[in-house]
Amino acid sequence: MRVKLGMIKRGLTDSGFFPIFEKTQNGECIVVFRGFHKEIFDFLQGLYEHNDREWFESHKQTYETLVKPTAKALVVALAPFVKLMNEELEVRPRIHKTISRIHNDLRFRKDRPPFKRYVFITFPKEGRRWADGPLLYLAIERRGVWVGFWSGSHPRRVFQKYWQSRLQQFGHLFQDYLERNRIITHYYLLLGNEEGPESEQLLTADLDFWRKLTEFSVGRFYPREDDLLYGSKFLEAVVHHFWDLYPFYIFQESGQVETELQEYWEKKEMFRIVE
Repeated sequence: MRVKLGMIKRGLTDSGFFPIFEKTQNGECIVVFRGFHKEIFDFLQGLYEHNDREWFESHKQTYETLVKPTAKALVVALAPFVKLMNEELEVRPRIHKTISRIHNDLRFRKDRPPFKRYVFITFPKEGRRWADGPLLYLAIERRGVWVGFWSGSHPRRVFQKYWQSRLQQFGHLFQDYLERNRIITHYYLLLGNEEGPESEQLLTADLDFWRKLTEFSVGRFYPREDDLLYGSKFLEAVVHHFWDLYPFYIFQESGQVETELQEYWEKKEMFRIVE
């Protein structure tokens, strides 16, 4: 998939141009997602081990010419599929819109390291801060890439009460969704902290399990050793996962759950987004 982003500077490595940039016949450069580059994970590993300004400045070119352009290329490639799911979702490939800043905000938390260990790609509702509502996301870190749905950050008791009421009202539809998309066998509850996901836990279709959640993320992890990350087929995998997980957004956010869920199944069948 190719989407023109205008004229952009091409980054260089010892082996030549980064593969995410291609040149058209008229001389323009376009950005194309063809998978991740090993240097991205090496950069994040180095940042994990040396989270300070001196190290970052000496490796800033890798971030500017490889990490950030790859994230933008992935957003652009996913944008048509995300808009197909929900036209209200943000898809502009910009820092602080769909791509997280690499710098931590230290104004109110002096105990944080200066840089984030994860690069997040998120698709929140347009005009909404990414942490204020449910969303689909990717989290790129030194060990690999997480793909999932996140319920957003809310006061725990408030969210749990709201979520329990949604399951009380739509529990039969929720369990049907879990079965039809094989969520229990194909995905995990992603556990972590404010920085990002760290580990996986098995899921269950038991509604009591879901009612107890105060904030949650569901998805799966691709370790950096997985060859799928280094080719364009990873894009196909992400599209598949996003379509599988999007109903979580409907159950949490929609004012017309039954109608939107029916539209979702029709779209999924129409475009044959199946296992």
